[in-house]
Amino acid sequence: MDQIKDARGAVSKTKAPAIAPNSWKEFRYDSLFEIKKGQRLTKHDMAEGKTPFIGAIESDNGYRQLVSASPNHEAGTITVSYNGSVGEAFYQSAPFWASDDINVLYPKFDMSVYVAMFLCALIRAENSASVTGGSGILAASGNRPFAFRLTRPAYPIGPSWKVT
Repeated sequence: MDQIKDARGAVSKTKAPAIAPNSWKEFRYDSLFEIKKGQRLTKHDMAEGKTPFIGAIESDNGYRQLVSASPNHEAGTITVSYNGSVGEAFYQSAPFWASDDINVLYPKFDMSVYVAMFLCALIRAENSASVTGGSGILAASGNRPFAFRLTRPAYPIGPSWKVT
């Protein structure tokens, strides 16, 4: 699990930027990401290996164990559980196998680890609001289009990842 240790080290050494949310707007998830589902991998089909298995758990970056299956998703993506620990969002820095309780967000833009961590925090916050009566976000399953919205910094013409 060097990838998790490396990510923690890189983030902990970075000074937190100032954030000015006065110009934030809503964006559809499917306008920012290609959203793909994970796949079922039964315990019967699991064997110890080198591929991180990401499940619907709230800790350890969603990491459950190492499996022998080849990765079914790429590094540089965000995983969000829609079953179990609903709305938990984690950045994945290495290729992995995502369980069928996971939606994987492939960015349609150049996403640094810092932008990813920021988005994970926003996704968790939006989900927390949905549990208490907010609009709801990534709890959808199946092949339904994601019409949910993410509030984030914006320029007049679209999303802005610039830190002010």
